[in-house]
Amino acid sequence: NITLEKEAEMALRDSEQRYRRVSNVLTDFAFEGYIHPDGAMQIEWTFGSIENIMVHTNHVIHIDQVGKNLHPDDVDPVHEDMYRTLENVNTTTDYRVVADTGYRWVRANRVPIWDDEEQRVVRMLVTIKDITAEKEAEFALEESQQRYRELTELMSDYAFSLTFGEEITTNWIVGSVEQITGISPEDVISDPANLSKLVYPEDKPLLEHDQQLTLSGERTVTEYRIVHAKTREI
Repeated sequence: NITLEKEAEMALRDSEQRYRRVSNVLTDFAFEGYIHPDGAMQIEWTFGSIENIMVHTNHVIHIDQVGKNLHPDDVDPVHEDMYRTLENVNTTTDYRVVADTGYRWVRANRVPIWDDEEQRVVRMLVTIKDITAEKEAEFALEESQQRYRELTELMSDYAFSLTFGEEITTNWIVGSVEQITGISPEDVISDPANLSKLVYPEDKPLLEHDQQLTLSGERTVTEYRIVHAKTREI
């Protein structure tokens, strides 16, 4: 029966195409759905699973109704990106899903499938990956950096890091530099020499000597005077 052979061939081709699409993106969960003219998506197949993301074959998804298991702050961004996908735009959204332990972070990648005959997106492939560990590491790093900045500000009035090469460049600067010197952090970053210009003339030789010791690998402590850029006070 040629008809049955053709149907089997088309089904195999569709299956292989789905596999290639999913294989292109490492994922924990994936699904693809047909997009009805009214924008509703009817799920055709699913792959894998993620806690509390309930999507089943033949399930119909209405974008405005998506959000029951999401963090309230993430509902609107998810809706916006889903609508953008219907406009034939690939979208990626990081959002939080309700879990037994609170919330878990996931990343959804959406790929629209355009139909030239209908001149619209007729299918959407969605791959979802659990990125909770990645987000926790990111937040921990941000918290560590914030603690470092706070500690630096407590230990000194201001601090900065320089790189000495063909030119001297400022890596970072924190603290009350503008209050103490009269110049902004941006001025120091654009040209570190702006700080050295404020050194009291009689103290410049001592500072330059200690800077040379530092460049040779020695730790130094130098007391010197500066002239405030705005008030001209020492």
